[in-house]
Formats: sequence, C-alpha cells, structure tokens
Amino acid sequence: MLEPMTARLEQRRTILVVDDEAPHRASLEKIFQRAGFDVFAAADGQQALEILRHEPIDVILSDLVMPKKDGRALLQDVQQDFKTTPFILMTAYGTIDHAVEAMRLGAHDFLTKPVRRGEVLHTVEKALEHKSLREENERLQQALNDLRLHVGTEASLNADMRAIEHALSNAAPTIAPLLFTGESGTGKEVHARKAHMLSDRKTQPFIALNCAALPENLLEAELFGVEKGAYTGADKTRLGRFERAQGGTLFLDEIGDMPLSMQAKMLRVLQDGQFERVGGQQPLQADVRLMCATNKDLDALIKAGLFREDLFYRINMFHFHLPPLDERKEDIPNIVQQLSQAYQKKYGREFELDSGAMRYLMHMKYPGNIRELQNILERAAILSQDGLISQSMLSGQQDDAVGPPITGQSIQIPIGLTMSDIEHIIIEKTLDAYDGDKNKVAQVLGIGLRTLYRKLNEQKSDGTLFKDV
Repeated sequence: MLEPMTARLEQRRTILVVDDEAPHRASLEKIFQRAGFDVFAAADGQQALEILRHEPIDVILSDLVMPKKDGRALLQDVQQDFKTTPFILMTAYGTIDHAVEAMRLGAHDFLTKPVRRGEVLHTVEKALEHKSLREENERLQQALNDLRLHVGTEASLNADMRAIEHALSNAAPTIAPLLFTGESGTGKEVHARKAHMLSDRKTQPFIALNCAALPENLLEAELFGVEKGAYTGADKTRLGRFERAQGGTLFLDEIGDMPLSMQAKMLRVLQDGQFERVGGQQPLQADVRLMCATNKDLDALIKAGLFREDLFYRINMFHFHLPPLDERKEDIPNIVQQLSQAYQKKYGREFELDSGAMRYLMHMKYPGNIRELQNILERAAILSQDGLISQSMLSGQQDDAVGPPITGQSIQIPIGLTMSDIEHIIIEKTLDAYDGDKNKVAQVLGIGLRTLYRKLNEQKSDGTLFKDV
C-alpha cells in the first residue's frame, strides 16, 4: 500500500492536522512530513478555519473533541465552504455511534485514537484517491455536458433544423417560456441548455427535472421544496427545484407525464409568480425562466382530458419540434465528427472511421435518434485499438460484417509476375470492389488489418507504390 502512496506524495500534497493535544499533533506532523506532505497544524477548529481560508488544503485530519470549535462543528463548516476537501475525524471515544454520525455529517472516514502510522497513512491515501477520482469524474462530466450542449445544434445542413436554430437564436435571449417536442433522443434538453446559454441568465443555474421519473407526492416536493416538520422525517427544510433555479432556468422534461393535480399547481405558480414549500405557509417568489419538453402529443392529451389546455398555452409561447435523426441524415457526418473529438479526448487516443463505417452510419435506421448514435460510436471508440473504426465495430457483428461475396467479377493475372506483384493486383482489385473499405478487404483476403496496411506501403517490383485509395 505504501508504494502508490509514495508516488502520490511526490506531488507534495497538503494536509491540515487539527488536534488540541500538542504531543499527538506533533507526532502526526512528523509522520506526514516524512511521508512527503506539506503539513499545516491547528490546535482547534477556529484556527483550522483560518488556515483553510488562506492555504490550499488537500485533506483534513481532525480530532473530534476540542475547545472553542470541536471537530463536528468544523466538519459542518467544511461541508459548507470547502465541500470538496476530504475530512477525516479522530476521537479517543471510538464507538459505532460516533462513526455513523461522522459519516452522516459528511466525513470521508473515521479513526480511533491513538492512531497507528500505517492506518492513518492508508486512510489519507484512500481519501486522496477518492478526491482525485471525483475531480476526474467531474472533468469528464463537464466534457460530456459541453458535448451535449453542442452536438447536433450547430451548422445543420437540414432545412428544418436551420429554421429551428434561427428561431431559437431569436427566442433564447428573452424570458419567454419555450416548449421542445420530438422523439426521445432528438436533443430537446440539449437545445434547452443552448437557449439558456444564449440568454442573460447564462451565469445562473440551469436546473432540470424529469416529471415522469417521480410519483406525484415526490414530484411536488422536488418542485417546491419541503418545510421542516411538514411530515414525519422532514427534519430540516429542503429546497425544491424552483428555489435552486432562482434567477436561472427551470427545465421540466416529459411534462406530458405530469399528473393533472400537479398541472393545476404549476399553472397557479405561472399565473401568480409565487409558490409555497410542502408544509409551508410563506409565499416564495418564482424568479425562473421555464422551459419544457415532451415526446408526447400534447394536443391529443388535451383532447383526452389528460393535459390542461390553459397550462399548454402558458408553456407554449415558442414551440420547437425537433425532427428525428432519420429525417436529417445529412447532419450525421458533422455529428460524428463532434462525437469523435469528444470520445478521443475522453479515452485518450485517436481514431477515425473507415469509409465502410461512415456508409453504415449513413444508411442505418435510428429509432433512438442522436442518443443511439452516441452509444454506437462510443462503443466503437472503446473497442478500437488500432486507431480505425470499422463497420463491424459499429454493428457489433464480427462474423458477417463483410456481407455477401461480390460475384460476377474476376481478376486476370498475367504470366511472369512476381508473387509480390500478384498480391498487389489482388489487393488493388479487392479494394476497388469494396469501395476502398480496408477492413472488409482484410477480412475477405483473410489477413490482418495491420498486414494490409503494411502491404499497401510496400513498393512494387517497378519501384512504384500502391495507388492512393
């Protein structure tokens, strides 16, 4: 366990040791200094907060029982202002109750004093690894959010999409409600996020909620929040999506699945600009820009009595119906390029699609729309080891990816050629027959793809190279 710890500590990580017992604090300082840490020390929680405000700390190791500000109070302050910093609690009164309470409050781990050198180093190592993984996940999530924000929304070659983009650029800077409809996976939330980023509220929160994912009672609590004591178990006030989105945008996905009783409450909020938490009596202002989306036919739901017509008119000031991917296939090469760039960055290696792979993507059906294309391409990006994505990687078929043999064609071999030149002719003619799809050619000829590329780079007996295919 100490080898990865040593490698990690070469980065000069910082630790804050908080303990009112000077001998124990000094002992811990020595342990971490020898392990390669930059160590900061404090005798109580108040001193620790002063250090945290002025020094970049990677992990906190704190006693539980201290004067002035104890470890529990310090942990609560850290959760408020330094939430990404792992916090490890120590106490001489090591009980399960203390451990459970510490973890409930947000501590990464719990140690019983006196701590042993190996144990404390191992615990700190795990905390730092957890922090590193969380930061990496956040970085990747942001990259994917950026991807979702742009994929399929820029420079469309489809006339319907260009009209949508133009109308969205006009509507986005306003505070008018927007309604996005279309099949699942067509990018409704992507376009809502784009509209948010084009508005004056772009620096404020974009808060999303899937109305179909929650039962009615939980949906109300998620939207409006819960007052402390509203029901058994409500031991503290909880903010709803309206409050979290204050000054920004609230995006309600699958609003066509919202129960009628909740539709009435939503309509009242939109009419009055106010709402109340569940169990609350104090009206709160709803300063949000509303955007909604659904894959349902709202007109049909209104006729069936399942959606309120007055609510429909409130949310339908600007309506954008996104076409399915099968109706805008001219955009696939551009979408694939954007996705490829994102996945190359995500997986740390370059790759490209061969001609057969792109033809396959252009001709296949997409019942799952852009989301299906994303999944197909990401799977292929994971499978690609030699930098080339073939049709078989996209289709998930390894045995029959070549398709039926091409009949009615033959190759004439003049007498007197070397075996190398005969190979060249066979490869060239097979490439012509399969439109330059090197992956298919390699499978038809029964050779590896790397072998094919090596032969393509070999000189013929007359000193020339293969023609550029």
